[in-house]
Amino acid sequence: MATEDVGYKGTNADWRTFSAYIYYYQVTTNSSIVLDSYSVYCGGTASGTGTFVLYTDNGSNKPGSLIANTQSAGVTLTTNAWKSAAVTGGATLAAATKYWICIKGTADVKCARIAVGSGYLVGYQNVTSFPSTATTVSEATTGEGIYLTGTVVVASACPINLLKTRILNKGVMH
Repeated sequence: MATEDVGYKGTNADWRTFSAYIYYYQVTTNSSIVLDSYSVYCGGTASGTGTFVLYTDNGSNKPGSLIANTQSAGVTLTTNAWKSAAVTGGATLAAATKYWICIKGTADVKCARIAVGSGYLVGYQNVTSFPSTATTVSEATTGEGIYLTGTVVVASACPINLLKTRILNKGVMH
């Protein structure tokens, strides 16, 4: 099965205060995918754990509502390494659709930072847990190396449609 990575893979480490804030990163899917995991790059010093979820886009390039079945298991953040967190029973995400990856950590860490611009939008919010709807999200000027991975949904031919085609082409059903 094919997979698709959606997001940003930078590795330029700088400080990010994960314990006091949650951070949102806008991404756009290419294909319809089933969410499998999230990944983030941590450099410098990393400690604590990180947990991810996914939000809709509110139509104005801001995070909207929390999507069910998108929370990851907690992952231990490690220095100078990509860390991935699995999602069990992940949601199916639509093709060509904007979403917001959100991460909450338990400690301050150095994570990869990417300059915001040319379609890369980042926001943050001073809250202690993932809200059901994102409100009062401030824009940031840099963002992490962060992405999600999903299994591409492949449409299969329906046996009923194949039977109809055979009947029409042959004129008779055997």
